[in-house]
Amino acid sequence: MTDLDVRAFGARGDASVDDTPAFHAAFAAITANGGGRVRVPPGRYRVAGLKPVSNLRLELDPGAVLEGPTRIEDYPAVTGWLGDICPYHVINAQDCEHLTIAGGVIRGHGAAFWRQPEHPGGWLRHDNPRRPSPMVDLRGCTDLRLEGVHFDAPAGWTLHIYECTGVLVDACVITTDPAGPNTDGIDISGSSDVVVRGCRISCGDDAIVVFPSERRDASGIVVDGCILESLCVALKAYNWCDYPGSVRDLVFARCVVRRTNRVLACYAHEAGVLERITMTDVLADTDCPLVSGRPIHLDARPFRKPIGTPVGGIHHVRVRGLHCRTDGRILMTAAGSQVRDVDLADITLEYPRIADPGIVPNRPDYGSAQDSNLSPEARRFPAALVADGIEDLRVRDLRLRFDRDAARPWYHGPRRGNGYHDIFPPAVPPARFHPYWIRGAADLCPITAAQVGPAGETGLRTA
Repeated sequence: MTDLDVRAFGARGDASVDDTPAFHAAFAAITANGGGRVRVPPGRYRVAGLKPVSNLRLELDPGAVLEGPTRIEDYPAVTGWLGDICPYHVINAQDCEHLTIAGGVIRGHGAAFWRQPEHPGGWLRHDNPRRPSPMVDLRGCTDLRLEGVHFDAPAGWTLHIYECTGVLVDACVITTDPAGPNTDGIDISGSSDVVVRGCRISCGDDAIVVFPSERRDASGIVVDGCILESLCVALKAYNWCDYPGSVRDLVFARCVVRRTNRVLACYAHEAGVLERITMTDVLADTDCPLVSGRPIHLDARPFRKPIGTPVGGIHHVRVRGLHCRTDGRILMTAAGSQVRDVDLADITLEYPRIADPGIVPNRPDYGSAQDSNLSPEARRFPAALVADGIEDLRVRDLRLRFDRDAARPWYHGPRRGNGYHDIFPPAVPPARFHPYWIRGAADLCPITAAQVGPAGETGLRTA
């Protein structure tokens, strides 16, 4: 195997010059020799639009940093433009086979592309969409491995896996500014046979999100043994707008989720389906400065389209072994669509306090998917589990624990909206809180619910 040092091709590693040409020269030598390793010694290597090649192991030593420039003019436009997918990237691999990137740090200097929020505690904003996002964009690759890489400070999405097959993301770390705009952790788009294991992700937007691409469905995704922190969704599957296809065969297992707004979210807003989704053995909390924390949120409805527009729906969802500290609710809604075969078992919701779900008004300009805007009664009803129009719903061993008097830290300050820039006052508990509220459920199996500790006035109501 050819073994090369990038410094032999002129890379300086002191951040004073653009080292991209030196890397590309090393990659060309690897290709000419039929594959091999390019080693990156410790140092700061400024690169933009870096394009790895097939049969390459790009190995960063401890202390080696690949960092993007702080001016957008220094980035080549290497891909198309679609929403948060801008043409500018620190790394862009296209149609590679047998590519490994291992070790070191890849840094985006995201703050250079943002401005401060209008209100204290609000979201940071980007002045215009011209920013390096995704920071690392991997397209059409086969047999792709990312091992022990620290992805840091993106200006938008961090890692985009687009229409790839056979991917392993192993023991990687992602850190973003929690107030940064659209700072997703890992976006898996139109890809198949992807394993994300043993990773630590802390980000302001979705931690791990799976969705179809414009041309391909997403299928065969496993997320195992990760520690996730997100001010949006920790584990998410969706289709909408520019991504109308389907998502199938997802497994989320043995994860710890901290300070997130929603633990598991599935949003079907287009003709494709989300189906065969399983989450097992997850410990979580929703202790974050956003309104409407939710352990589970399923919503199938047209999004920004007329009511009655065909939507494929959400089918065959299994949740086993979720323990979540929260002040919010499990919310499952289907407005003009279909959510069926939902099986929830062995779920504990622990309530240090309870937030009033009616604090966010049902206004048309609140377009975030988290609001279930076409199910106004469900989105406001104060119950631990709320289901509206779900077919074949099964809930077993739902335990509710109320520890309102326990001296435990919990978020009490003003909270931000999600998807908009409003600031809401500290949450107050509703006058009554119910174990569950269910409407229009076909083939409903009995729910078992147990309250432990000083429950206060809980009540019981079914629609």
